[in-house]
Amino acid sequence: MATAGNQRGKEKSSTSPLARYLYPPIRDDAHIRLARLFPLTEADGPRENRKAVSSPVVIEMVQAPLTEAPRYQAVSYTWGTSAEPMQLSVRDEGFIPVSKTAFDILQSLRPEVGHEPSYCWMDQICINQQDDGERWQQIRIMRKIYEKAHCTLVVLAGNENYDEIL
Repeated sequence: MATAGNQRGKEKSSTSPLARYLYPPIRDDAHIRLARLFPLTEADGPRENRKAVSSPVVIEMVQAPLTEAPRYQAVSYTWGTSAEPMQLSVRDEGFIPVSKTAFDILQSLRPEVGHEPSYCWMDQICINQQDDGERWQQIRIMRKIYEKAHCTLVVLAGNENYDEIL
């Protein structure tokens, strides 16, 4: 059963009113972290008429045993440059700095208005990139993470209109 990450301490940033999200440790080698992705809002309008999305991308981080994880999409992509990272909002817990590529893909993966939140796994956000131990532990099970996924979305670099590929 997936559980939401509990609120932990936050690092204050002088350039952002939000605090940086602090990852709770992964419980053990059998667990993974997933991003629960919240749907678009009424203000965003139908996908076919949408020029831009006005509501922010909001996720909630959850942990689950890999064997009991909810249905999720795994995403394989090129991170792109992190020269100017975007702020991905973690519901009520701060933000995670991510590449524009990751941010845009998450924006495109958001469920439509009225649908239930969905789950996805992206290494850039689901693995604590500041924790070498966790990074290596999760890399060791990455094949299983992709195998367990409902589907794997492969995004090729250079395409900036991600809605066309979804």
